[in-house]
Amino acid sequence: MSGNPQPTESYDVLYRILPDASSPEAVATYQDPDYVVIMLHSMGEFLGERSANSWNYVTTNTRGEAEVYIQMKEIDRQFWDAMDKTTYDVMHAIAGDAPLEYQHNNPDGSFTWEKSPPDNIRNQGLVHEAGTLWMGDDPATSVTALNGQMHRY
Repeated sequence: MSGNPQPTESYDVLYRILPDASSPEAVATYQDPDYVVIMLHSMGEFLGERSANSWNYVTTNTRGEAEVYIQMKEIDRQFWDAMDKTTYDVMHAIAGDAPLEYQHNNPDGSFTWEKSPPDNIRNQGLVHEAGTLWMGDDPATSVTALNGQMHRY
């Protein structure tokens, strides 16, 4: 396979390209006998319309490349802010009275541990970008067929 894989050819690479913070390599990064590391993942979702005309969708362009269209609305931002707060609330509940340090990611890919929370805990990439697309047999009430194929094609 050369160049960009066509959607029908990309299933074999799908799980190799999705980030996996729970892989053995990632977990090994956080092993230190003097610390207990708590790793929390919260997934932000986007609203959409239960139809083939939803403003949030994934499609394929004329070159066969996947394109993701997302329009984040104010209610999505409010929900994500509430999820961020809940993530910190859960972390503080687990830690109890123990002192906390937070991972801060650096532009060069390294990270440091600091006593203050980072400005942003959100991943800047998409993960499971098709998760908000409704599936079904009827294009009037779903975005993809049950096999994941877009009704638009």
